Amino acid sequence: MWDDHWAEWKNNSYLRLRNTFIPLVYWKEVYTARQKGADPAHWKLLKQRWSEWKQIAERYHHDTHDTFWATFNNTNGTHMDWTAILSAIRRENADGDRRLAEQARKEYGSNFPQAFSYRKGGQTRTYQKDAEVARRYRQLKGIGEESD
Repeated sequence: MWDDHWAEWKNNSYLRLRNTFIPLVYWKEVYTARQKGADPAHWKLLKQRWSEWKQIAERYHHDTHDTFWATFNNTNGTHMDWTAILSAIRRENADGDRRLAEQARKEYGSNFPQAFSYRKGGQTRTYQKDAEVARRYRQLKGIGEESD
């Protein structure tokens, strides 16, 4: 349901335009496109859930089916629910960002403020949050984003 390029795509979706099913990966484009009759409020309503679907779908596709469910299993052997899976993925992402940010700060040392800065309101500021530092580090190193 997420992406029509994945083997799991079954040509089925909740969103259908002119009898064509639209995979979730394209929903943002559809709902934010400027077209006659479009209402930006629809995207505002869907954006958070879409982002959650994206995180889970990307993680599911990153693993095998069995590995995904082995990772997101409760101690009694049942699958975790939606909220628990999202929480676990977000914790993993935060841990990864923290490790990458530590690596960036250590690697760049005194050059960190120059490499990890941005301009806002005419002032130069340095990224502080681990997620921001990790995102910039990935950009600098040409590392693909994971679940961002």
